[in-house]
Amino acid sequence: MDCERTRGNEQMNNNEEFLDLFGKIEKKINELVGLQSFQMEKSSFSNLISPACQVNPAIREVTKQLNNYALIRNILSHESRKDIISVPEQTLNEIKKVCELVLNPPTVYHKFKRVVYTCDVNSLLLTVLKEMKEKVYTHVPVYENKKFIGVLSEVSVVNWLTENHNTNLSKVLVGELKQFINDQFNEFFEFVGKEVNAYVVREWFHEKVKDGKRLGAVFITEDGLPNGKLIGVITAWDLPLLRIREV
Repeated sequence: MDCERTRGNEQMNNNEEFLDLFGKIEKKINELVGLQSFQMEKSSFSNLISPACQVNPAIREVTKQLNNYALIRNILSHESRKDIISVPEQTLNEIKKVCELVLNPPTVYHKFKRVVYTCDVNSLLLTVLKEMKEKVYTHVPVYENKKFIGVLSEVSVVNWLTENHNTNLSKVLVGELKQFINDQFNEFFEFVGKEVNAYVVREWFHEKVKDGKRLGAVFITEDGLPNGKLIGVITAWDLPLLRIREV
């Protein structure tokens, strides 16, 4: 781990370890905003947090903590004042977690890997709907000849039913909803590679809402391409998994 002690535990007290960890965080934030080593001393750490969030949105989760840590660092950095405080173990444990988040933000695969339920155009619609109800699936990727063609969602089913309300569902194939699967007004879907920062994807959901649109789901494949093997999915219901409760 990048945020482990760089010296032996018995040789580093809490204050020293705190400064060591803060130094790693500060260096990373400077790198994120594109500052070179000779510019670091002239830059206010607090002023760099906001632009760093644009590069690594995970930092938004710990902005308050980072500002507090900067105040502690300032005290510990002065020879005449460094002995007036001793960093408690709890604070040390917290900054370790913050350091890990800043240096190694979780990937979408790490947070959202799972088996993804899919269907084919030749699947019975009623069978798929029963599975969606039982497992509380809101979005099901649809394939034709092993190629992704769209997403069967609550929206696409309702839109189809408004025009086909007298149809006997027992014989309807998913492919008969093809027009509604491909054309879902104001609802969008994305694919993403497994190594993408999970907090970057969270920003996508927020940005769509600001634009008056809805990002229905983000599907995870190895390379981010639609026809790759699905290894995870993210919906708005999954975003609470990214909340930092421990810090």
